[in-house]
Amino acid sequence: MDQPSTRAYLAFLFRSESGRIARKDWWLGTGLLAAILVIFELGWLQLAPYANRGLDDRALIDPGVLAVYCYALVFALAFLLCGISFFLLSIKRLRDLGQPTALAGLVPFAIFIASALHWLQPRVNEVMGRGWVWGMDALLLMVLIWTCYELGLKPAHSSSQS
Repeated sequence: MDQPSTRAYLAFLFRSESGRIARKDWWLGTGLLAAILVIFELGWLQLAPYANRGLDDRALIDPGVLAVYCYALVFALAFLLCGISFFLLSIKRLRDLGQPTALAGLVPFAIFIASALHWLQPRVNEVMGRGWVWGMDALLLMVLIWTCYELGLKPAHSSSQS
């Protein structure tokens, strides 16, 4: 029997909610998504200092700043697509474990809330203390540990067991 193409396999992992996957496939997909986000993050760390500017530093329309914000938009889109892909990947793994598939959205949700708090808190620090950010980071860490244990370490649900 023919092996499925890499393109068809990736489409199954990241673009479909049907089916089941094993631990190995979940780790492979998660690693690929994490690698994509790490690459984008490294690029953003290089460009972020150019995002904060005043009109006294540069002209009103600055091609460099425009490029930085275009990169930020592409990064945000990649971040969103990776979150959706992780959700679809986790649905398949949760189905294989016999768990409720609604739990697949915990990690992307926690990451989006933590990211929003990291962005918002410095701008409103007189109303929102740093403790909110640390609390959400702790909650995110717990969700990540639980997800890695449940989806990455637990064996598949056997249909022969009652």
